[in-house]
Amino acid sequence: MLTSAGRRKPDLVVAGLVLSFGLTTLFGSIVLNSLSLPHDLLRGAGIVVLVVLGAGSISRRVGELLVLIVAGVAGLKVLH
Repeated sequence: MLTSAGRRKPDLVVAGLVLSFGLTTLFGSIVLNSLSLPHDLLRGAGIVVLVVLGAGSISRRVGELLVLIVAGVAGLKVLH
């Protein structure tokens, strides 16, 4: 039996995704406008990120490399 909080959880996840997408798009547009960069740059960067993350999901080696890169940027230690 689902409680009222259990039924609302998927709605909150979707709301969070919509909010984060909207804020990221808004922030990206503000940065592009302030730096006088072409608006296609944000779309191109998004496509590159999706392709890299997709390759990381398909290939274990690429995924491990991405983990090392992100951990290095964040200053975290990665345990093998």
